[in-house]
Amino acid sequence: MTSSPCQQCQYSEDILEVTRQDSVCDLRSTIHNLLNKIPSIIDFYGFDVSMAEEGDQNKPLRVEPYGNEDKAIIHLVSTHPMAKKALLTGGLEYQAGDLCTYTFIGVKYPNASQGIWVIKSSTILQPVVLRHLYYLLQAHNNCSQHLTKTNTDPLTGLQNRQSLSKRLDHLLHKKRRETDPATDQAACICMFDIDFFKRVNDDFGHLYGDEVLLLFSGLMKKTFRESDSLFRYGGEEFIVLLNHCTPDLALNVLERFRKAVENYDFPQVGHITVSCGFVPMQVGVPANILVDRADNALYYAKEHGRNRVENYNFLLEQGLVVTQVLNMETELF
Repeated sequence: MTSSPCQQCQYSEDILEVTRQDSVCDLRSTIHNLLNKIPSIIDFYGFDVSMAEEGDQNKPLRVEPYGNEDKAIIHLVSTHPMAKKALLTGGLEYQAGDLCTYTFIGVKYPNASQGIWVIKSSTILQPVVLRHLYYLLQAHNNCSQHLTKTNTDPLTGLQNRQSLSKRLDHLLHKKRRETDPATDQAACICMFDIDFFKRVNDDFGHLYGDEVLLLFSGLMKKTFRESDSLFRYGGEEFIVLLNHCTPDLALNVLERFRKAVENYDFPQVGHITVSCGFVPMQVGVPANILVDRADNALYYAKEHGRNRVENYNFLLEQGLVVTQVLNMETELF
């Protein structure tokens, strides 16, 4: 079956829309909206996926939804054999039911991570819809590869400073739409600084300094969840956005990370420590001000002994930091 000129025009318009996106979050949202416009498609779900164990088909997949999907669809994706097969082959698998059909599509990302798209439709997808889906998938893969290169720190593999502003804006916008004011501190911005890192470069050289940064980022990946966003902010400074995390929980998680760094034996260099400042995200507070507050808490930690974690809001309540009046239009970068 060949596509009509009208269909080809729609393909081109949709691909152009995909290529306009300048962040992974916007890319995923665009794919969701475009697929949901196709009449036979009831809904679209996207997931980041970690294979449980190589070759272990009985253990559930670890999945992280793009959005706030319900537990039923998360359970379906994590346990369904067709989902696992699609992930392993990078192909397309069907599961037809009495009321609807699920189509599982394995997605490969340029940084070696994996994903699954799940399409819920009223019937098995027709060839013309599959062709549309194929074009969208190819556009997504190309755009994802480009965004990964431009938004990733080449040394550590973490997201870079340029991508932080977009991610913060996305989270704050999402909180404005979804979060109950009584629980609007369900995410935290955390800023790290490796203590006395200049001494590492001076005493051992920049090659070992780079190795410390690489190993430090590895500890971050092991400590924090896949749903958290990890950034190299610059030099020896890093930022973590803890999602769905209260201040008390954030303090516990950050203390665990601080101790993991303190106890880690870095080759040649030995032991190093890290200081951390964090602030709960609040609706109505601009991203640049939140980052500045996390930085103020970090500065307090550095000035009062290092190797410690400080909560900006607690410091403010104790009168240990002063709230600055900032230009609300100031850019992060």
